[in-house]
Amino acid sequence: MFVTYFRARCRSAHGNQLAEFGPALLLLSIVVVLPCFWALSIAAGSLVSFFTASESAKSAASQFTYAAAAQAAQAKASEIANSGLGILVHAPFDGSPNVQLFLAVTDLATHQTVEYGPAQTLPKEVDTEHNLYQVEARTLYEIGPVWQNSHRPNSSSFPLLDKPVQMVFRARQVVEFPQGFCAPVTSPGLHG
Repeated sequence: MFVTYFRARCRSAHGNQLAEFGPALLLLSIVVVLPCFWALSIAAGSLVSFFTASESAKSAASQFTYAAAAQAAQAKASEIANSGLGILVHAPFDGSPNVQLFLAVTDLATHQTVEYGPAQTLPKEVDTEHNLYQVEARTLYEIGPVWQNSHRPNSSSFPLLDKPVQMVFRARQVVEFPQGFCAPVTSPGLHG
């Protein structure tokens, strides 16, 4: 009698532990593993977006004119979006990266910065003795929500949970040839 009682008690204890292992593993994967993968995908997408802004600014800063700078920035962004890393994170630019170029002019005496753009050249002559000229590339990355909540029309929306969040990444580089980033100067005597 003592032996059967001991065996029954030991067998039920092992059975309970084994029966609890499956739900515990499922709960662990839902609570810990899935949010970690989601956070890693957000981090990777943000990294690619910032890398695109940085490389686009570097590419634009070495050009001779604003038009060439805009083309170079867009080409570099397309190259990154179509590379292995861009494809891995599902190219946060939806196949057509949108890089906006801004020009920043910083007065070296007062440290005041004036921005021009997007798609706007410098309105006046370049003065490299008193000003620092930088090109700034901005990329927009939209992080999708965790779940789509479109079936509840009167509910409040929470960013990142049921509505997308937009992040803007900015990178600046010093312009190597700022004279080409000015608006073309027209002289009345040249229009014969």
